[in-house]
Amino acid sequence: MSHCTPAIKTKLKSLSGWEKANDDQNGIELVKLLHSIHFEQDGSKQSMLEIVTATKKLFLCYQRESWDLDYYTREFNARAQVCKEAGGEAGTGEAITKLVAEAEKPGSYSKLIATKETDPTAKAEYDELKKKGAEQFLAALHFEGLNSKVYQELKREVHNGWLIGGQETMPKSQDQTMLLCDRFHKSGGPLIAQQKSKPGVAMLQQGEEKSGKPRRKPSCYHCGEPHRVRDCPLIDSNRKDAIMAQKREK
Repeated sequence: MSHCTPAIKTKLKSLSGWEKANDDQNGIELVKLLHSIHFEQDGSKQSMLEIVTATKKLFLCYQRESWDLDYYTREFNARAQVCKEAGGEAGTGEAITKLVAEAEKPGSYSKLIATKETDPTAKAEYDELKKKGAEQFLAALHFEGLNSKVYQELKREVHNGWLIGGQETMPKSQDQTMLLCDRFHKSGGPLIAQQKSKPGVAMLQQGEEKSGKPRRKPSCYHCGEPHRVRDCPLIDSNRKDAIMAQKREK
């Protein structure tokens, strides 16, 4: 609170959840309230505009070049939470629910739709599929927002899994995405997108310089693995900044 401006403090105290969060000294709830103000979802706007704004900010969230994977994921989840609290329903469409249902039990969706209003078991199964669909949609949206320069080859591989092989290879959770990214870095995947070939210039093979000599893989200043320190999954952004500052001083 000491870092908040007077205007932010005034807005915080006007929110319905302020008194409880303050009395309980609940840091998590306080962060949610700050997020709601940051994304302008503090109840001061009309309901429809509130939902549209929160949904738009979520769908336009992508990993900037200056963001590491952890920071991007935190930002994405914050926007997803604000969208949900504002009344947005990202990923709850019938087409998505049907996709999940047919993937788990082919031919089951039509029966669920026909019986969910009268059969409590079918209704519970339908609700669970709808929840899974929303989670998988957000995981796919998070994956699609990965930086296209850093993860160009990884994203192409996942997309081609469906286009070429007819297999759904899109991660179904953020944990799967984080694991894929970690494996991608450890396998020596490119951290910067290669330049497209120009007329009269031969396309370089991955891992080669113009001289034909192998390109040296990066080595993390923290763990020694073949990735840059800013992409290291073992430390947070503050630690990464500190390490980079030390290197610059040397």
